[in-house]
Parts: sequence; C-alpha cells; structure tokens
Amino acid sequence: MTESDVAFLFPGYGVQTAGMGQWLFRHCDFFPGMIRDIQHSLDVPYALEPLLTSDTSWPDHDELAAQIAIYLVNAGYDRALHNYKIRPSIVYGYSSGIYSALSCCGAVSLRDGLGLVCEAYRCMKVGMAGHKAGMLAITGLVLPIVQEIMAEAEKYGVVVIANTNSDRQFFLSGDYQALEVAYEKARRPGLLNIRWLPVSIPYHSPLLQSAAAQFNTYIRKIELLEPDIPLVCGSNGAVLDRVDQIRELLVKQLVDPVDFPRSLASLLERDVTDFWEVGHGSFLAKLLRREQRVRHIFQAEDWLIASHSSEYTLGKESRCDCE
Repeated sequence: MTESDVAFLFPGYGVQTAGMGQWLFRHCDFFPGMIRDIQHSLDVPYALEPLLTSDTSWPDHDELAAQIAIYLVNAGYDRALHNYKIRPSIVYGYSSGIYSALSCCGAVSLRDGLGLVCEAYRCMKVGMAGHKAGMLAITGLVLPIVQEIMAEAEKYGVVVIANTNSDRQFFLSGDYQALEVAYEKARRPGLLNIRWLPVSIPYHSPLLQSAAAQFNTYIRKIELLEPDIPLVCGSNGAVLDRVDQIRELLVKQLVDPVDFPRSLASLLERDVTDFWEVGHGSFLAKLLRREQRVRHIFQAEDWLIASHSSEYTLGKESRCDCE
C-alpha cells in the first residue's frame, strides 16, 4: 500500500478496557519511555503506567481516566505503525479521537494533545456542575422514528442526536429527564438495543456551549502547527489543512454532533482504499464493514500483535520495538 490511499481513524471514549496498554508496554520498546516523558512533563492526575496496564478497571464514570488511556494507547499504536513504515495520507478522529488525529498529523505535540484531552474534560465537567445529564444509545431504529421519539422527549428538556454511527445506530445526548422519556418511548419489540451510556456529560450537545467558550481560552495558549497531512472533520466531513480551521474545530467539536457516515463519505471521495483503526478494539472497524465501498479494513492492534508474533516465531526482532 502507499500513503496516498491510507487513512488512519482514531477511536474515542467508549473503547476502553482494563489493561489495554499491556501489550504496548511489553512489546514496544519506545512506549514505556514515551509514557514516562509524558508523566514528567505534564500534570496528569494519574500514575500513567498502572492506568494503562492494571487488570483492575478504573472506577465507574471516571471518564477522564478512560480518555487519557485511550489517547495514549492510540498514540502507541500510531508510533508502532510508523516503525513499520505505515503512514496515512489523511486522518480522522471519532469524537475525542480528534486529539489523537491532531497529534498524528503534526498539528499538536503528543504532550499538548493530552493537555487538550484533560482541559476539555475539565471545562465540560465544570460547565455541567449540578446539571444531571447523560447519553443514550439506540440501535435498530431509522432516523424518522428516532426524531419522533425526540419530539416527545424534548418537552422535558434538551435532547439531540450526538452521534450518527449508521442509518440505524444513534447516540442521544441531553438532559437526563428528557433522555428517560426517550428511553421509554424507544422501547419496543424487535429493537436490537437501547442502553444508557456510562457517562455523566452530554457530549456533543448544546448543553456544552459554556464549556466550549472556556475551552477556547485554553486553546489560544496551545501552539498549533500546520498539519503535515489533512484531517477530516467529524461533524460535517470537511477536509481541514490549516491552523485556523483546526482551532475552530477544537472549539466547535465539543458541541457539534458526530456524523460518521458523512466523514466516511469524505474519505471515500478522496479515493482512500485502506482504512486503519488505530487504537484499542474494533468499534470503528465494525462501522466500516457496513459500507460496501470500503475495500480494506485493518485493526492496528490485531495487525501489530499478529505481526509481532510471526516475527518472534521466525526468530526475528520485531520492528515494532525499533527506535
């Protein structure tokens, strides 16, 4: 494959599992040093190595711990692919995966990207203090029916489509009381899945307008660079390649919805043929498999583990451990 037809897609909150950084610590020589450097250079409210390697899950609703872990594991797999000389021509970040995408394309340093993760969460948490909100996942209903459900729920508070993952999978975000109404209205025979998401923040909703304003103040202090490769916006599929566009995106993405099919269409319009999910798990790969035009899907985690095992069996030093 060539860089011209490769896209890196970075997952966001929700893919976390306990110990998801263990393989990177054990088999990628660069990773422990990378984590130590971050720990020493940034005031992070966790000991990072145990966060990434412990088999004991972090407490429920510790959304910041999960987002930090996801960002660092995404970065580890990105670096490991780099050591295999696999690089993208364009990047995409799903929800909070945007910070990983920005680091990958050179718009922010690894350290500043993690700073953005932490500050965005702080702004959202402060902005929602005393406000009971949440998110709901609905799978199996088409958009017009979801909109009908929302019309009833909106009588009790804010409720919006925060994430469109496919034509039959949506995440709703908003006031808790309104979401409770939506939950009851959506329950029906044959519905594949309706569930509460384990979050306390109404991500990608207008309830975060004040948080976005606070976050904008912080963003002005961060050094943003012209990206080496373009970035696809998660809300409208726009292709961004300038600092001013990225600065605007960072503020708006707290409030704007995620529209994965629209972003995927933008990638396909640029003749991307090889789609790499660069992070833990297979959430994005499962969404990609629903699109017939997607030719090749790679899960970086599985590919790297398989490649390392093959080289170890043959008595070769893994290139993942280089540099």
